[in-house]
Amino acid sequence: MTQFVECDRIDLVLHRAEEKAFIEFKFYLHAPKFDPYTGRRSGFKGGPGRMNLEEFRRCVDQLHVRQSIHGLSKYIVLVYADPIGGSTTGNRYSTHYDDYAHWTGEITLDLLESVEPIESGGDRIQAKLFAVR
Repeated sequence: MTQFVECDRIDLVLHRAEEKAFIEFKFYLHAPKFDPYTGRRSGFKGGPGRMNLEEFRRCVDQLHVRQSIHGLSKYIVLVYADPIGGSTTGNRYSTHYDDYAHWTGEITLDLLESVEPIESGGDRIQAKLFAVR
């Protein structure tokens, strides 16, 4: 198997004989923000919201419009983490991605795998594998 990283704006391309896979990776977490003078945590940088969701939708759309050829599969690996506890709605990635359905009927986004959430370091981490058609 041959691997190409960042190949023509695709995160990972795999080739094996006549089979090919285009794979995009999307990682979302509540990144902490720090005060430059004290080094203390001062909230969170960015986070879940319309911009992240639009970025994910664009990724699906762009992968879909890539020319399809015999033996080609297109995948998205989505991993997101939310803090455990606190509000279960609002500013959480799980609100957008736990039951994600793509907004257009022209694109089929098949959920191939979804692991049970992992709790680690105060976060609930979810990983999903989608096929794009």
